[in-house]
Amino acid sequence: MPVSRSVRPPTWTGATWQQYLAALYEDGLDGTSRAAILALGAARLAVNRALQGQVPTTQDVISVAFREFALPLDADEARQALQEISRTDG
Repeated sequence: MPVSRSVRPPTWTGATWQQYLAALYEDGLDGTSRAAILALGAARLAVNRALQGQVPTTQDVISVAFREFALPLDADEARQALQEISRTDG
């Protein structure tokens, strides 16, 4: 089934998906930097997966981070990532 050209991929502000993926495998990043980048990726995924008009919760971000990136986040880290995403999205 061909992909409709009218469906545009979401736009990413801040870090790109290449940066999120690189954070998974980059040996030069310290653990704090890696976790911060992946937390933003988890928040971005949670936002994209939320039902239209719904705002993802910190628990949504925590679940996505663990499921997709094997990254254990606490509520403060998840909240901070959601706030950063909302700032960059305006």
